[in-house]
Amino acid sequence: MKAESWSGICDRPMRRFPRCSASRPSTCSRRSWWPSWRRAPDAAALPEQVFEVSEEARSLGLELDSAAARPIIRLMVGRGLDALAERVTAERVAPLVTRVLGARRLGVGFGLWHTQNRVFALWRDHPEARDTLRPLVDALGFALAGQPIP
Repeated sequence: MKAESWSGICDRPMRRFPRCSASRPSTCSRRSWWPSWRRAPDAAALPEQVFEVSEEARSLGLELDSAAARPIIRLMVGRGLDALAERVTAERVAPLVTRVLGARRLGVGFGLWHTQNRVFALWRDHPEARDTLRPLVDALGFALAGQPIP
């Protein structure tokens, strides 16, 4: 696509993605979707606006720079893991599952191996809580002995 045709074809997306480069229209900087993330670390789940912007960008063939999102997602997941380390409850597992699935849906890295290691340590150290941890284990892609691979 020629640079001069980009702004004429994509007037609406250019407003939504103001930092999209006319010379490289398939890439948008993190600043164009950063405002959606400002309160995310304190939230139980990612703001719905983040998914809307991401899906709209994909439908337009744009690639969002997720560099700004990674530390926030890692912080959200880390806080959830810290809460689980204190006490494993369904009320603490559910928001963490939502965060992990949200990060995967967006394609944003959150430290999968580190997260899996911490969850596996909880799994090993708290066998009585395995049923409670099962949704998180599934969201992280574990294939435990005797369980089908999702």
